Amino acid sequence: MRGTPFFSSAQRKMIVDSAARHRLAVIYESREYIEQGGLVSYATDVFDLYRLATGYVARILAGTNPGDLPIQQPTKFELIINLKSAKRWVWMSDCVARPRRRGVRVDRVAIPP
Repeated sequence: MRGTPFFSSAQRKMIVDSAARHRLAVIYESREYIEQGGLVSYATDVFDLYRLATGYVARILAGTNPGDLPIQQPTKFELIINLKSAKRWVWMSDCVARPRRRGVRVDRVAIPP
């Protein structure tokens, strides 16, 4: 699910609760949804984006013209599964329990309080 930052941050819990109530398997765009009880998040790794940005800053401070720098795309993505929410979905909990057998690579399994 993709939304504007204002809408998403203001209504995140309501969106997650509504998806769960209607039994919709939703893949969210950021890890904050997982912390609110969302099922799956697939997004860029924010810390990797910061690492790329510091490389840009270092090159600019070293004298490189910003217009000469190449455009970079994110190279690292995170797949996060909320284990509590996944237990509602039989197929999802099976993939989390045996990821290698299903061909799924999970970067992080979140178990919110």
